[in-house]
Amino acid sequence: MDHYFFNQFLFVKINKELINNEHNSLSRVWGIFRVWSRSISSWGRSSLE
Repeated sequence: MDHYFFNQFLFVKINKELINNEHNSLSRVWGIFRVWSRSISSWGRSSLE
């Protein structure tokens, strides 16, 4: 998937989660965000090699 569109997709997903159910979703959103940032950094490493 294209990097930019992947970012947009996750941004929308996180926003929807927050709007739908702020309190219960925060931990799930944080989990998504952690996975996202990890995949970003691994993409960064692979593109540098």
